[in-house]
Amino acid sequence: MNVLRTFEQPGQGFSLTFLGYAKESETCVLELTYIPVIIQNARFRALEKI
Repeated sequence: MNVLRTFEQPGQGFSLTFLGYAKESETCVLELTYIPVIIQNARFRALEKI
């Protein structure tokens, strides 16, 4: 599986990556969405360090 394309939207707070075995016009692709989350709860921040 190869990375077909990526789409970065830093202003919107997300990025997309499209994976597949061939071109999008030839087959299905897998879309991965990455949304970074800022943890503000102290209990969860403590868990990050584990």
